[in-house]
Amino acid sequence: MTDLHDSIRQYFEATNKRDFNAAITAFTPDAIVRDEGNTYNGLPEIRAWMEGAAKQYSTTAEVLSSSEISDRPTVKARVTGTFPGSPITLSFFFVLSDEKINTLEIKV
Repeated sequence: MTDLHDSIRQYFEATNKRDFNAAITAFTPDAIVRDEGNTYNGLPEIRAWMEGAAKQYSTTAEVLSSSEISDRPTVKARVTGTFPGSPITLSFFFVLSDEKINTLEIKV
């Protein structure tokens, strides 16, 4: 995996392993995730989103590159799963707070 902040690495590694207990600890308690036009607020909603996507689409993400755009860690990843158009390359835009993920926005 490319050079990533620890919490971002933890998020990708844990979700790929379906270890949602480890994945959720990468986020701040008041974190926000935006994906597919939906917003998930706080750890319970984010955990439900992660579990639902993994179950519905059997997703895995392969990190292709990482960079900083306007001081925001940004990751390009190839996401594979049981959804139309798989695999697809998505951009993951992060905002960190105290070394944890405070905001995650996923875009095509």
